[in-house]
Amino acid sequence: MKKQEKPFFLAVGFIRPHLPFVVPQKYWDLYDHSKIEIPDNYILKPGNNIPERALTNWSELRAYSGIPEQGPLDEATAKLMIHGYYASVSFVDAQIGRLLKALKEEGLDKNTTVILIGDHGWNLGEHGTWCKHSIMNTCLHSTLIINSPEIKAPYRCEQIVEFVDLYPTMCDVAGVKQPIQLEGTSLLPLLKSPEAKTKGYGVSRWANGFTFIQDQYFYTEWRDKDERIIDRMLFDHSEDEDENYNVAGENENKEIIEALSIKLLENRGANYEK
Repeated sequence: MKKQEKPFFLAVGFIRPHLPFVVPQKYWDLYDHSKIEIPDNYILKPGNNIPERALTNWSELRAYSGIPEQGPLDEATAKLMIHGYYASVSFVDAQIGRLLKALKEEGLDKNTTVILIGDHGWNLGEHGTWCKHSIMNTCLHSTLIINSPEIKAPYRCEQIVEFVDLYPTMCDVAGVKQPIQLEGTSLLPLLKSPEAKTKGYGVSRWANGFTFIQDQYFYTEWRDKDERIIDRMLFDHSEDEDENYNVAGENENKEIIEALSIKLLENRGANYEK
């Protein structure tokens, strides 16, 4: 690549930490199995008020041998799963390191933007669930790391961004004109300055549930075919970061719920049913 004058785009995908957690033993050995703990909310908290439709029966995992067809994993199996996930993440981390090393050896690290993403989060027993099929933040919150010549000093950005923002961002850092149909917002201002701000919200969908994220609030609603609301969730991450208690039914949150519902309808997208 170094000898070529033309710019290049390289997309690389790694299947891990997807199931099954099969990686070399040395990555398992990085972690002391005796110190691995299951989540504090492995068993749902009393009075959680979380609708069943928000969670999942994790059929993806149940297809593997040694996993019960129904019911929870026993504690030993749960810890083994968590250990396997950690090992898989470390394995992929090493492979990414090999790519970055090659980029540096080719002399391309100073003028190449690298974006690392995970396509979704993953449940490791939180709320008694596993895998990716859930509308909880454990699945909505995913990895996003960007290294670019536009970044003068590394920093951790706490702004709310979405994966639809990546396409316009890549266009901007590469000096390519953005297609007119893009819905995302370029993150280039964030790369240039920690003082920059985004639009301040995010929208996500899983199955028939839509989530609107703004500030500390994670608001989800489900509607029927006639657009009538049939269920709601609200989590205040300033008080309940692990989403243990749905407070959508509390009177004190009525006004914020109404405001978030309006914003969700305004921003869920014209083609949300497709």
